[in-house]
Amino acid sequence: MRYLFFDTESANCFDNVYKMCEWGSLLTDEAFHVLQGTKKDFVIHPGKGGVFFLRGRKGGRDLVLAHSEKEYYRAKPFYTFYDDIKFFLNMKDTMIFLWAGENDIQALLDQCHRYHMPKFSFVSYDVQMLFRLAMPEVKTTPSLEKAMDLLGLSKEGIVPHRPDDDALMTALILKALCEKTGKSVLELIGECPKCRMESIPTYEEMKRRHAANVEQKRLAERRKKVLAPFIAELNAVFDRGIPAGFPKERTFKASKETKAHLDETLAHIKTWLERGFLIKKKNGASYLVYYDEAERERLQAHMDLGNTKLISIGEFDALTKR
Repeated sequence: MRYLFFDTESANCFDNVYKMCEWGSLLTDEAFHVLQGTKKDFVIHPGKGGVFFLRGRKGGRDLVLAHSEKEYYRAKPFYTFYDDIKFFLNMKDTMIFLWAGENDIQALLDQCHRYHMPKFSFVSYDVQMLFRLAMPEVKTTPSLEKAMDLLGLSKEGIVPHRPDDDALMTALILKALCEKTGKSVLELIGECPKCRMESIPTYEEMKRRHAANVEQKRLAERRKKVLAPFIAELNAVFDRGIPAGFPKERTFKASKETKAHLDETLAHIKTWLERGFLIKKKNGASYLVYYDEAERERLQAHMDLGNTKLISIGEFDALTKR
């Protein structure tokens, strides 16, 4: 059995489509010895829309690739490397390993889609998931470089964000995990079924998730516009504050979902205010008014309510009439 490790780099992923500009890979035997002549780095023209957007990204760390932008733009396009990549992915008696593999699967299959070529079908295993299983004391999901540090592995001679070197780091990490746990690769995989990824179903699921997120954001923006006047009115209520000495038993807080449906619930809130109850913006109210049963279950499961009583809109409406 041989192990194939590969990694990709992309110029950008605007519109959730990666513009891949580099593929790096290597082959090892079962003892993780790199097989001579198998360490490859394909520099690829990122194609139409392949503007490099890797620095100064809001909420994202800067990335500096191993080659200059001119080198990528002078390179050949993806379809030139298609058969070579397909050869690696279809080798017999070879297991494929990735780090945070969903991203590389999408990057690779996005190119197939961009260039109207058949999608690569292969099975791979995510070493990042295996790391999390073998290193439960690490509470965050580490980057490739951070995982190397946590395992005490040397990065001497390794060029950051050069994909064949990233593939090498993935191999070194998998080897270290086997040594640390005293388990074989197959044993680690057997304990982590989720690390197995079929490329095309994984790709299709990622695209479905992205489409659902886009639709959710679109609806949230539309909802935000609808709620704007109601939110302004509620904020005016908050600005009044609560007088010193006001009895806590007559205070309430609106849950997140109650406020998310202010077009339905603000009339109730105004009625409760008219009946002599006051609303709090922060925690510490006597009652927390939830929107529906689904939210009640979430709040009970994940929130420390302390002395605050969960109560439905209907129940609180009845209580304020007394």
